[in-house]
Amino acid sequence: MVLLEAISYGIYAISSDCPDGPEDIIKNDINGELFPINDLPCFVNILQNIVDNKTLPPQVSIKNSISDFYEDSYFDRVNSSLKKILA
Repeated sequence: MVLLEAISYGIYAISSDCPDGPEDIIKNDINGELFPINDLPCFVNILQNIVDNKTLPPQVSIKNSISDFYEDSYFDRVNSSLKKILA
């Protein structure tokens, strides 16, 4: 939830690619970056690229990248899935 909250404000997110969640939220170079668990050199490299003025996506693009997680979109997908199951 923290990743979604940050991204909803247009913040470029960085996270380890732990088993539950981040890969469903973070789209590399669109709204953030994932690095392998316990790969400190990769994490440091991502941070250094940002410090060195890596061009990040516009905040509005970052915000829009999680539109599927907003309530209306979520319920539309659940409703559609239930209709398929019950049809």
